[in-house]
Amino acid sequence: MPQKIYIVRHGETDYNAERRTQGWLDIPLNKTGHAQAMATSAKLVNIKVDALYSSDLRRAHETADTIARTLNTQIVLTKALRERDMGVFSGWRRGFEQDLIKDRLWSEFETARDQEDMDWNEHGGESMRQMTERIAMFMNKLHVLHTDQKVIIVSHGGTINRILEHYHLKSSSEGYRMIGNASVLVLTKQSTTYSLEEL
Repeated sequence: MPQKIYIVRHGETDYNAERRTQGWLDIPLNKTGHAQAMATSAKLVNIKVDALYSSDLRRAHETADTIARTLNTQIVLTKALRERDMGVFSGWRRGFEQDLIKDRLWSEFETARDQEDMDWNEHGGESMRQMTERIAMFMNKLHVLHTDQKVIIVSHGGTINRILEHYHLKSSSEGYRMIGNASVLVLTKQSTTYSLEEL
């Protein structure tokens, strides 16, 4: 397993600012997001990393590209680090745009989350099980490829929540943990598990 995993959430997009659900929609960083990516790169500038992985969605890729240029390293893009596919919720501004069908489905979505129903996907996107399994598969490969190395992952809020759950650093029953745009979480190897801190 890697010695350290630096987990970066992508910078801000217009959809973040408007509180629209993004999911797999390929939304670029806005001006604030680019500035955040630069600031995050400055935090990481003195860290010698062995690999940089990023979600292939543009908001993550653009954030990772800024980091890669600062650290003079290459990016490995992967669909495995994407946000959850949010199906019919994608692009929706919940609480601002009334939609009876989406409102009903969102209530079901939250109930399924609270009851830890891993297979609910009536929204036409990914079930929690599908998302969790693809992330677990990626993290398990990371352990084999980067034993005792330092790795950066650039991803999304939901995906980062699943990574924390994978290492038992949070419980799925806690619900969604808000992680700020361009935040950096650091997982440090402690025997067979990880400790967590924010950079």
